[in-house]
Formats: sequence, C-alpha cells, structure tokens
Amino acid sequence: MISPTELNQRIGSDGDLQLIDARLADDFAAAHLPGATNNCVFEVSFVDRMLASDISSDARVVLYGANGASQEAAMAAEKLSRLDYVDVSVLTGGLQAWEEAGFSLHRGESLPQVPELVDGDHSIDLEASRVVWTGRNLLNSHTGTIGIESGSLRFSSGML
Repeated sequence: MISPTELNQRIGSDGDLQLIDARLADDFAAAHLPGATNNCVFEVSFVDRMLASDISSDARVVLYGANGASQEAAMAAEKLSRLDYVDVSVLTGGLQAWEEAGFSLHRGESLPQVPELVDGDHSIDLEASRVVWTGRNLLNSHTGTIGIESGSLRFSSGML
C-alpha cells in the first residue's frame, strides 16, 4: 500500500514509477492521475495488455481504483503478482483519496453546461434527443441508441 502523499512525493523523484488505473476506460477518460495509463482489470485482455506493454516485471508499479471500497487495484495487484511483478503497490483509498488529499487529476472534456431550468414540466426536443446505452460483459462492450417518441422532464425544487 502507498498513501497519496507518499505517491505524490515519488512521482516527481522516481522516473521508473509506472501508474496504472485499473478502472473502466470510460472512467479513466473522465478523470485519472497525471501520467497514468489505463488497463481495466475487469477485461479478459488485462494480462495480455500487461505482457505487451513496455512495463517490465521489475518496474515500480502503483495501481489504483475508484476508492478504498473498490476492488480494481487489489485484483490487478493479485494478477501482476502471478505474472512475477516484484514491486507492486496499491494507492490507499484510490482516486477518491488522491483527490481528497488535494492532488490534481487529469480530467477529460467537461460536459456542456445545462441552462438552469425552472420548476415544472419541460417538453423534450424529440429531434435532438435519444437514449444512449452501453452494455458490458467480461469480454467486451457494445452501445446502442433508442429514439424517444414523446415525453417531458419534471423539475421540482431544482431536482429532476
């Protein structure tokens, strides 16, 4: 285990350090530690991607997941130990603890701002709106869209 403070100190001084975000690619794209690479431990290809990477088994590797309760980093550490990686640490508290300690994150593009809506019913723009979904399993993911025939959004006290 490595604390956010200790990791922050090592990032600047340890050129051999490899940060691996073990979360889903979508989560990594939204926010991750600067300099980290993504390798989702929940995908079957996790081991193949590690073996194909330029990260040697004697490199200093720090893994992290979403938070202290998530299991991504612990699962990844277990898999790396089976691959004979010798210097593997897990960031205590994951990404959440890093951010709570006040350290910066690399963030993806921010979502467009939604104008403030007044309470009541608001019609959906049927031509511009659709439901987009993503399904995932151990091997892959797929997405789809569903058109909307009718509907409205109801806001009360600023809440949908």
